[in-house]
Amino acid sequence: GRPAPTTCKAGSCAWHQPAHAAAAAAPAAPLATNDPLAILGMACRFPAGATSPERFWDRLVAKKNAMQEIPFSRWDVNEFWAEEIGTPGKMYCRKGAFIDDGDTFDASFFGISGAEAKAMDPQQRVLLEANFDALHRAGYTKQTLMGSDAGIFVGQTTNDWIQMCGQKVDAITPYT
Repeated sequence: GRPAPTTCKAGSCAWHQPAHAAAAAAPAAPLATNDPLAILGMACRFPAGATSPERFWDRLVAKKNAMQEIPFSRWDVNEFWAEEIGTPGKMYCRKGAFIDDGDTFDASFFGISGAEAKAMDPQQRVLLEANFDALHRAGYTKQTLMGSDAGIFVGQTTNDWIQMCGQKVDAITPYT
């Protein structure tokens, strides 16, 4: 494959131009700069009660295993479990690593309606809470950040929620 350029505007990348034009293009911007970066607050939600960077670190140092019996609040493990590996429609494990209180969310705190909160991906709800926690831990409030040049950068993966919802056209709402 072709390496991604560091900057790309329509018509400026090699795949937007004929080969002879790309050869004459100006060199790409440097990959790194000396611009300052400050990390002011951190927050996390990991299994085994690691709801802060300090608690996460404590669990790492203690080599604590985050695996636990699948909580009934997630699903009834007995309904889907079979001892025999490969049993159709069944799983062979009874444990997993689950975050605590993944099913709770104070929608009104974030100005979100109950209907919207119900349709939201649970990861989005956890993300809102973790972002608030990071800002709070850094000593900021919504009022102190209004109008500032602050940003929140997030890493998050998977789209399990939309898959679980079945992507049914009649299930789509303004909040999904």
